Amino acid sequence: RVFAVYLDMQCSPVEVRACENKTRGRGLFSQKSIPEDKIVVRDFPIATCPDLRNASYDDILTCDFCHRFVGSIQLQLNLAARVTDGLTIRDMLSEGVKESKAIDVTSKLGNLYTHPVLPELPSNSPKLTKVFVTGRLPGCVFCSAECLSKLSTLQGEFLSCLEGEEEGPQTTPMAKLVSDIRDIDDEDIQRHASLACCAALWEASDEKLMKERANEINKFQSCLYWTFGPADEKGERKNVCGVVFKGLSLVLAEKKKRMENSIKNSAGSSLTIERISKLLGTVSLNALQIKIPNPVVMYCLRLQEAAEEQKNPKLKQGFIDAMERIGSLAMVAKKEAEEAEMEEDEEDVIDEIVVFHWPKKTIFKSTLFRHYEGIGLYPRISIMNHSCKPNSLITFPDSANAFAFTTRNVSKDEELCISYIGPPEGVPVVERQEILKEQYDFKCWCDQCNREVMAAAMIY
Repeated sequence: RVFAVYLDMQCSPVEVRACENKTRGRGLFSQKSIPEDKIVVRDFPIATCPDLRNASYDDILTCDFCHRFVGSIQLQLNLAARVTDGLTIRDMLSEGVKESKAIDVTSKLGNLYTHPVLPELPSNSPKLTKVFVTGRLPGCVFCSAECLSKLSTLQGEFLSCLEGEEEGPQTTPMAKLVSDIRDIDDEDIQRHASLACCAALWEASDEKLMKERANEINKFQSCLYWTFGPADEKGERKNVCGVVFKGLSLVLAEKKKRMENSIKNSAGSSLTIERISKLLGTVSLNALQIKIPNPVVMYCLRLQEAAEEQKNPKLKQGFIDAMERIGSLAMVAKKEAEEAEMEEDEEDVIDEIVVFHWPKKTIFKSTLFRHYEGIGLYPRISIMNHSCKPNSLITFPDSANAFAFTTRNVSKDEELCISYIGPPEGVPVVERQEILKEQYDFKCWCDQCNREVMAAAMIY
C-alpha cells in the first residue's frame, strides 16, 4: 500500500488555519474532498538522527543525510547475512579519499554490489543509489553529492560517533558528548538529547545557516524542557540540559580552535542553557519517529507480485537460491520459521511484519531485513493535530522525506489528523489520555474520546 501511494507523488490541496477549538491551535484542513490513499503533505526534515535503541547499524548501509538505503539490493542482502558489516564498508570506502568534494566509490564494493545474481524486476521497482564519500567526513556515506553538501562537518562528526562502536576512553569533545548521551537511562530523553544536538550542531556550523535554522525551529511549538513532563522526570530533564549544554560548548570551543575562528563568536555565545532547554522542549513536543523500510523487503514484495502477475512461481526461486548461497541468512530464516506460528496465507501483515511463504517450504519474515529507524523534526507535519480516530498516516517510502496520506475519504474543510501514539485502536481512552499527557502534555478530547467517555458514563 505504501509503495502504491508513493507512485502517486501529486499532493492534494490543503491549508493551515485556526481550529474551532482554540485549545488545538492551528491545524491542517482539506480544501476539497480527498479520496483514500492520496498524499496530502510531503515534508523534509530540519534535522534527523538514528534511534540509539537500535545500538548499531552494521547490518544496513544508509545515506547519513537523508537515510536512503544506498548501494544495491545485493549489498543490503550481504549486510543482512553478515557477509560484511556497515562499519567495515564505511571504513573501506573512505580509505584513501582526501578530496572534500563528493567521490563516487560504488565500484569499490565489487562483488558485494553485484552478487548474488537476483531475478530482474519491472522498471517501477524500488531502486537504490550509488555510494559517495568525502575526505571531509571520513566514515560517512551519501546517496548523492547534493546530500553531502547539506550535511555540516559538525553534524557529520556527531553522526559518525553516534553510529559507530564505542571503544576505549573518549578523547575528543564530540566522542565525550556522544558517550554522555549514551549514558542517559531514559530512552525517550536519550532520543531527545541526540536530536537536539543534531539540530544545534547544524545551526552552529555556519552563521547564516544558524540564523535560518533558528528561525525555522522557532516556528515549532516549544517549552522549556525542565518544566515539561511528569514531575519525577523534571530533575533528570534539567540534568540532561546541563549535559547537552556542556558537551556542545566543548565541541564548539574545540572546533573554533581547530578551524582558527572559522566559527563566528555569535554561534558560541548564543548557546545558553535556556536555549538548549527550549530546543529540547521543541524536540520533545514535535519529534517524529522515522521508519524507512529495508529495500530487500520491498524487492521481495515486488517479486511476489511479479510472480503472481506472470503466473510464474519459479520467479521467486532465484531469490531463494541466493539466500541459500549466502547460507547464514537461510539459517536465520529457517530458525524464524520454526519459532513462529505461521498461517497458511501468502502473507500475514501484523504490526507491519510480512511473512513470506515461498516454494520449497521457504518461509521467512520481513524482520529478517532491518528497517532504518530514527527521529526527526518536520515543520509541515508538526502542524497536524492528534486524533484517536485519525484520517491520515505518515510514511517514509524510501528516505527521511515524509509523506502524509489519507486512510479514508476526507470531506472538504475536514481537519487532517494523525495519531501521535501509534495505532490507537484497542487502547482504552483513559490509557490513551495518560500517554498523551505524559509525552505531549495535553489531554485529548477528540470526537472519539468524547464518544467513549459518554458511552462509559451511560453504562454506569
